Amino acid sequence: MCDTSRMTRRLRFALTALVSTAVTLASAQIHYHLAPNLTDARVKVTMTFDAEAAETTIELPAWAPGSYRLNNVAETVIEVRATVGGLAVTPSLKSRGRWTISTSRGAHVSFSYVLPLNVTAGSGHLAGPSTYMYVTGRKRDACELSVEIPKGGRIVTGLDEKGGQWLAPNYDVLADNPITVGDFLLDTYRVAGRTHYICLYGTARNTVDRPYLSRACAFVSAMECDLFGGAPYRKYVWHFRTNEAADGAGGLEHLNSTEISMASGMGPGVIGVYAHEFFHAWNVKRIRSRALGPFDYTQLPQTGALWWLEGVTDYYAHSLLRRYGWTSDKQYYEEFARNVRSLRGNRARFTNSPYDASYRVRDAAGGRGNSQGLGISYYDAGHQIGLIFDIELLSVSHGRYSIDDVEKALWAMCRDDQPGFEEGELRRQLVRFGGDELGDVYDRVVMTAAELPIEAELAKIGCQLSEKDVVTTRLPAPTAARAARKGMLVTLSDGPLKDGDVITMINGVSVSYPTTHQILAGWNEALGKLKEGDVIVLSLLRDKTEVKVSVKATKRTTKSLVIDSVASPTPAQLDLRRRLFSAHRN
Repeated sequence: MCDTSRMTRRLRFALTALVSTAVTLASAQIHYHLAPNLTDARVKVTMTFDAEAAETTIELPAWAPGSYRLNNVAETVIEVRATVGGLAVTPSLKSRGRWTISTSRGAHVSFSYVLPLNVTAGSGHLAGPSTYMYVTGRKRDACELSVEIPKGGRIVTGLDEKGGQWLAPNYDVLADNPITVGDFLLDTYRVAGRTHYICLYGTARNTVDRPYLSRACAFVSAMECDLFGGAPYRKYVWHFRTNEAADGAGGLEHLNSTEISMASGMGPGVIGVYAHEFFHAWNVKRIRSRALGPFDYTQLPQTGALWWLEGVTDYYAHSLLRRYGWTSDKQYYEEFARNVRSLRGNRARFTNSPYDASYRVRDAAGGRGNSQGLGISYYDAGHQIGLIFDIELLSVSHGRYSIDDVEKALWAMCRDDQPGFEEGELRRQLVRFGGDELGDVYDRVVMTAAELPIEAELAKIGCQLSEKDVVTTRLPAPTAARAARKGMLVTLSDGPLKDGDVITMINGVSVSYPTTHQILAGWNEALGKLKEGDVIVLSLLRDKTEVKVSVKATKRTTKSLVIDSVASPTPAQLDLRRRLFSAHRN
């Protein structure tokens, strides 16, 4: 005879235990504490958590998402310490960047270590994957972060804050939010109902034209949020490390922020990097192939879609700046021509397809990987493929569809933490909007190692690519803007100018401004008025003495790839060109 009451009690007990365990696992979290020392350029990281097994393994990532190369961060880890239940234990180093400690289920664990800290001009910057270790098997646990903020300093990060702590739903999100702490400049603006933070640190932070920087960042944010119909984040942080130079920048994308090392002059190349990195808030960080999250930090990922996720991102960065009116047709053509010149200078384009350059990036550099691609750059190739697909879709659909429709379809598939797309999805979406003809184009330009048909595509919008003589007028001494010295610093001089001279005026017109960007703008405007043979009077400071020097402008002729309009474009070509450069296509 069955004792149903006893069975009921046992079942109720089992269900209660199961629910209790589920609640424990759901609320399991790992706390991180950062103690940055800006004087010694070190940071102590302490992890605390309750163990879930008899042995616990703790690891440091071997690579960082967005930078597809293995790193050597584990070699810099020192002072590894641990306690279990309040008693000191010795972590066992199993392999580079991987430690184990003996624990017991429920035992409270403290694990700490020290790393070098990137300190520049009173500010420390911490990149996530090179800072935070993780408990093996528990990257999906919620994370809390506390930070000892240096006296007189402050902190900025893309993480959500609550009660003086920063929260992340899992390790991937924690690691994907860099931190700047200490003495930095901070500006804000609002776009799409979200607050955006501009953090300036580094040696040239005080010579940046902050109003211009805010306008540029807000413009980029507004145009890209407009494309997607809103912002996918609650707040966004620009971490800018500044250096005293005219142009040039490089960045790394994150979920709600970006790290960018930039020239304080903020030339056109810098603005392009802003647009590129911000577009990653969608492409890569949310619109992604399945290999790109959740991550296996022990080995580099494999996806053949990096030409889209990085290269088409670059296409969007520069084409959107044109479509929304920040740059002109000429400026966009110059950027695109530089891209073509870069790829065509590499013979590996005949042996490595854009897909293979993406999928096999882990094979580059003797198996260490890189952030450009195997053999060819998936940035260069993808940028050009973006234009090809855009023109083809607009052409075959008579303006009904464009590459925007493919990107938005991917967004619908991947938004709200949905799994990333499968490897063949890009081709499927192109065929969806452009028919089988676009599938054939995909096979030719993505899967085949061959010359990309740029001339044929440009012809469809009434443009041509050709090599021409480009003539520029210059002064006989290379110079660089230095706002800290209030003028143009002469370097590598020949003739009457000397290294270290600071040019303050050209023909009586001042080029002495408080920011590097303003100095360059004044300098370039003055140079634009010069003709070969013009004699220019330069006012300059030489060893704190005011000096005037007369120099003669010279002409330099170089061969370069140039994109321009054909002599008599047809109405159909002009219409397709208009659609290509329209902000809103539908």
